[in-house]
Amino acid sequence: MSTDITKTTPQDEATRLLGYLQQFRTDRGALAPLRCGLRHAQQSRAWPLLARFGGVPHGDADHKAAVVVTVAGLWATEPDTHAPGDFGGEG
Repeated sequence: MSTDITKTTPQDEATRLLGYLQQFRTDRGALAPLRCGLRHAQQSRAWPLLARFGGVPHGDADHKAAVVVTVAGLWATEPDTHAPGDFGGEG
C-alpha cells in the first residue's frame, strides 16, 4: 500500500487560491462578500466562497484561514489588476 502524500508549497497554495478567485473577477455578487472578509464583523459572508481553501477560521490561531480571507478580500477590491510579481514586491 503506497502512501504518496503530495506536499504543497505556499506558492502552490497561493496559485491555487488566485486561480480559484479568477472565476469571480466579473461577478459583483461574489466580489462584495469576498471584500467583507476584510471586516471581522462581516467575515462570515465570505465563508461560503472560501470554505474549500480553508478560509473559515476555526479559532484565533488559525493562521491559514486568516491569510486566505485577507488575500481574497484584498484581491476582490481590484480583481482586474495584472501586475507582475508578488504582493510584497516593489513597484
